[in-house]
Amino acid sequence: MVETAMELARSLDRISQKKLKHDIVRHWFQGSEPYFDFFANTLHDELTWFQFTFRGKSICWNKLDPIVRTGVTTDLAMNDVAFYSASKTVQLDIEINEEFFRFAREILSYRKSEGLFAAALHVLADVDITPHS
Repeated sequence: MVETAMELARSLDRISQKKLKHDIVRHWFQGSEPYFDFFANTLHDELTWFQFTFRGKSICWNKLDPIVRTGVTTDLAMNDVAFYSASKTVQLDIEINEEFFRFAREILSYRKSEGLFAAALHVLADVDITPHS
């Protein structure tokens, strides 16, 4: 059965919330599918970073370098002998993956009444993904 975007959004459950250094808090939500996560960092309840991953694709943003980027994760790279599922890296796309961008925005929109998801959605709302010549 293929889940709808709404079902996927609803499946994102809070796994943990822990304080990192300098009052930064890391929030982790995991969805119903493997390799489906939403991570966010906050500083005094303000979003400073997020990463949304789904099936080996990623979209991320950092307040210090406020450019939304998409990429491909190493989640599905099982042929790497150094692979450890808890450590993923992202190879950034040269241009934003418009389809994945829209997908992430749709998932987040179903949780727009919740602070972290609303903040990430606000970041994505300001991004122009129309092709530039």
